[in-house]
Amino acid sequence: MIVEEKLSLFQNHQAKQQWRMVVRNAVVSNKKVIFKDYASGFPKESDMVVTVDENVKLKVAGDSKDILVNNLYLSCDPYMRLWTTNRSSEIFGPYTL
Repeated sequence: MIVEEKLSLFQNHQAKQQWRMVVRNAVVSNKKVIFKDYASGFPKESDMVVTVDENVKLKVAGDSKDILVNNLYLSCDPYMRLWTTNRSSEIFGPYTL
């Protein structure tokens, strides 16, 4: 039983090391959505610039304990609407794009 547990730990360690090498050398794309200006009314696609950066190489130092996170979804909550208009709020104050 002890030998099997040690073998399992070793295999898990090997798998983690292989995964780390794949992640360190990964090349991904990154999509950015940027407001051109403050929106008036409901924001439209024409109020935004969408760019895609291809071939972004993920960089993590070999001896680092850093992690890489991949966002699958982006939530735009209702309170963020205050930041897309050119008016000041008593709570947040003016916001500059």
